[in-house]
Amino acid sequence: MRTSLWPLSPAPSAVVMLLIVISMPVAALEGPFPPAPAAQISTGTDDACGTPPTPIVALRTLSKYQGDDPTKSRIDPHSEAEYERTMEPVHTLTRRVVKAANAYRASGGRNNNAALCALKDLDAWASLGALSRIENDKAYDTQGKTIAGLALAYLQVREVGLDETKRRRTVAWLAAMADDLARYVSASRGKSARNNHRYWSGLGVAAAGVAADRRELVAWGIESARIGLRQVGADGTLPLELERAERARDYHLYALAPLVLIAEIAAKNGVDLYAENEGALQRLETRVISSLDEPSYFETLTGRRQLAFPGGGGGVPSYRLAWLEPFNARFPSRVGTALLDSKRPVVETGLGGNLTILYKTNTSPR
Repeated sequence: MRTSLWPLSPAPSAVVMLLIVISMPVAALEGPFPPAPAAQISTGTDDACGTPPTPIVALRTLSKYQGDDPTKSRIDPHSEAEYERTMEPVHTLTRRVVKAANAYRASGGRNNNAALCALKDLDAWASLGALSRIENDKAYDTQGKTIAGLALAYLQVREVGLDETKRRRTVAWLAAMADDLARYVSASRGKSARNNHRYWSGLGVAAAGVAADRRELVAWGIESARIGLRQVGADGTLPLELERAERARDYHLYALAPLVLIAEIAAKNGVDLYAENEGALQRLETRVISSLDEPSYFETLTGRRQLAFPGGGGGVPSYRLAWLEPFNARFPSRVGTALLDSKRPVVETGLGGNLTILYKTNTSPR
């Protein structure tokens, strides 16, 4: 029997989530991406898929930041290496599944084998109860992005004629991880229940909720986004991300990504998060985009010189802008279009992979 999420949430939040559930259409829940190619009966096989990494049942991980740094902005090289070692099987699985799902969508629905490979990898971990024992807070902090990547990949291939046993087992596994994450975060009173970790958790739970057609999970994800959107100031900044000192700009960009994808899920299911807090998401986007080449606003607020984006060679790496594909498709602008044109394809595993493929559009920028 499913355990309700409501008792672990404060009463007002439970009421808000119930209202979200009631406001959603009765039809099956929709994911954030444009419609997939017409559903097809699978004619391929998964014989050539290769072998996914060995499933991890229990997960415990370290923070990559120095333990005595209250801003969590200074990386400890030893801890970072240990974190990457621990998470490598999880990251490898997510990359494999997302890459296969993207290949199916890029083929216009013709490459059924890619869809079968995505499901085979998911089922390999689902059948052994992978990630069913999350053993510490830092490991829970990683779960939102992991579930998001896997669930968003599944949503790209779910219309294919997939093996029903594998499909049901995969969906049940995604939902079980989402239930566990939502219960943990709902019971937490730390900053991770209100900052970027919450938004990534919200995206993972909402995406799994769509996969499992569980409205209460999608409602929890939408409320997670609202927790962030209510904090966005008139200047488009998030107070908890400003606390990251020299990484404040970086973490504003990191926090924005899941908020946009949750807003897309919400929009497809009758809830307009783009209007929340007088257009908070647009203010956040404007602040982030304006700071990509000129971080002085964040430097003034934090009193710290902002660090260059990791892996960007001084500029912002393309994968950090994957969220801009759906945002610019909905609110086209000359700045956003030019930025995407200079960075495409924009690929972020935690957002479902190649969003350039998923949001192909001919927009007319303002």
